[in-house]
Amino acid sequence: MTILAAIQKWSEGLPAWQRHAIAVLYERPTPTAADLDDMYALLKASKGIADPQNRQARILTPEQVAAPHVKAGAVQLTAIRDLRGVNALAAGKTLPIAPAGLTVIYGDNGVGKSGYSRVLKQACRARDQSEKIHGNVYLPKAKREAPSAKFDALVGGTPAEFAWAEGVAAPIELSSIAIFDSACARAYVDNHGDFAYAPYGLDILAGLAEVCGALKERAAKELQAYQPNLLPFQRLAQSPTEAGRLVAGLSARTGKQDVDRLADMTQDETERTELLAKTLAEADPKKRAAELRARASRVESLANRAAKMEEALSDQKAFALRALIKSSGIAKAIAEAAAKKFQALDALEGTFGEQWGAMFRAARDFCAVSPPVCSFPHLGAEDRCPLCQNAIGKDGAARLAAFDDFVKGEAASLATAARAAAEGAFREARDAPMDLLFDEALRHDLDDLPGLVQACGDLQPAAVARRDAIIKAATPNAGQPWDALPALSDSPTAGLRTLAGRLRQQAVTLEESMVLKERAEMEKEYAELRARQELFALKDAVLHAIEAFKLAATLGQCVAATATTAISRKSTDLTSTMASHEVAEALTAELRTLGVQDIKVAMRPSSARAKTTFKLVLETDGGGSPADVLSEGEQRAIALASFLAEVRLGKGSGGIVFDDPVSSLDHVRRERVAKRLALEAQERQVVALHTTSSS
Repeated sequence: MTILAAIQKWSEGLPAWQRHAIAVLYERPTPTAADLDDMYALLKASKGIADPQNRQARILTPEQVAAPHVKAGAVQLTAIRDLRGVNALAAGKTLPIAPAGLTVIYGDNGVGKSGYSRVLKQACRARDQSEKIHGNVYLPKAKREAPSAKFDALVGGTPAEFAWAEGVAAPIELSSIAIFDSACARAYVDNHGDFAYAPYGLDILAGLAEVCGALKERAAKELQAYQPNLLPFQRLAQSPTEAGRLVAGLSARTGKQDVDRLADMTQDETERTELLAKTLAEADPKKRAAELRARASRVESLANRAAKMEEALSDQKAFALRALIKSSGIAKAIAEAAAKKFQALDALEGTFGEQWGAMFRAARDFCAVSPPVCSFPHLGAEDRCPLCQNAIGKDGAARLAAFDDFVKGEAASLATAARAAAEGAFREARDAPMDLLFDEALRHDLDDLPGLVQACGDLQPAAVARRDAIIKAATPNAGQPWDALPALSDSPTAGLRTLAGRLRQQAVTLEESMVLKERAEMEKEYAELRARQELFALKDAVLHAIEAFKLAATLGQCVAATATTAISRKSTDLTSTMASHEVAEALTAELRTLGVQDIKVAMRPSSARAKTTFKLVLETDGGGSPADVLSEGEQRAIALASFLAEVRLGKGSGGIVFDDPVSSLDHVRRERVAKRLALEAQERQVVALHTTSSS
């Protein structure tokens, strides 16, 4: 397994934002500012901070990583053909390649070598695929084809054909072919001016560590910016109350429900706070309590008078009177009908009527206390009439007996009872007290409740008007319909009783405040309620601070997530297993072959921020920095040597493709490179794309 394959496999267990970073670093060693923005957004999203752009993480797939070898045997290209949509290269053409030895594809600039080079990089899964394959720019966009090509090859000596198309995973067999160009260089000048060699693939871990450092710096800066401002809560936080303790301990774990429970006070709690404030401020609680009780009594009496007035003139009473008057009329009509059978007695007009009945009953009552006529109306002819005081006579006795039968009859009794009930209800309405006695003293008692003062002032005239209307409605032919009685004004009774109760409670509280123990409890209760009122005023700021704490805690998790310990550990592990002394020896041998005599490889691995490197030390009498001494050509030769060293250590036998391997080299070193490629071609297939102008 190659270092790249090992890193890809290892990345599968990483958080999404780190997998995304590895995918980006695989394409370009130095991420752009936009790349870092994406990585930071993904890092925060992994901790629960939503990304407004909803960015999705990319991953480095096994298909993107070049394979070391193919189990079926060495892969040798024999032709590239049927290129379509690649620059202006003619479709259907074939570029033959020798399956063994060295094949050189050369020509001037602009003849199409770069097109073949870009196709080879993508088809063979080269690390650097940043160069986009363009279609024929001279054709309209509608006629341009997607880049594609076919490859003829020998796999273990057996002919095979492979198709490649842009955007589709390249054939794995072709990934055993190594690609070299300037982007594949492993050697570079480090921060100390020395040349350092990073084994192929480990630069991704170094880049990931640098990304972690950059993101850590961002998160730490944002964390500092989101630290909540606690200055507005300092005074409340010093209060030895539940609200004070909550504010003093504000954190990301503080629950909104706890803030709501303390900050949101009921009306009763608000009134209790005001009561305690007045009580604790009172200079003479005993005297004040007596005043409050007297005031409560006056208010309670006013409430009772109002209640009696409202009850006497209520709809229930009014319509009950209406019903009784109606029932009395019906009973009277029935009694009159019953009296007709007594008309033969030749009685005076009006006999059997209501006035007559009253007179008869009065005579009965008189006889009950007069011994001579105590058996009225069953008197003998010789007895005296209780009304005229004369002898009754035989006919008179019979007439009195008949009158008694009528009065004792059911119809007459019902009529009498109905009339009495109606008269009683009428007197109750007529005689209802219409004076609330709402004087200036009572108005003063209600001064702080203007709505209650208004209700009491409105009740008396409204009651008089309703009482007069009821009397008028009860009077026959007065023209007042029962359904049009004026309504009473809003009742003050409930409000008055509530006020009286509150005044009595204030008196009790004042009396309790005279006891030291109970006063201390009041002071404690008042402090708790006042602290809650202050918390209510600060509620929005407190909730904002909690959210800031939560965000800061999450950003702290982001900072912790950028630790590079695991990355350094992986880099060290890969270095010890895949980039050992064998690498240094192979690199030293390649440097000598290419004529870089003054450089030796010192096995001094450095793992700062997971950047595992090997120092390439300049061997000169005067010393000096390699960056200052070595030419561009020598630096190019060092890069080529590091590539060849890794190919040799790869143990595979796949081909190698070089894109302008002698660029920037002088003729002496070109010859050395040519000999080295020729030597390599004796062991494997070597393809070199070369620009003739650089020969």
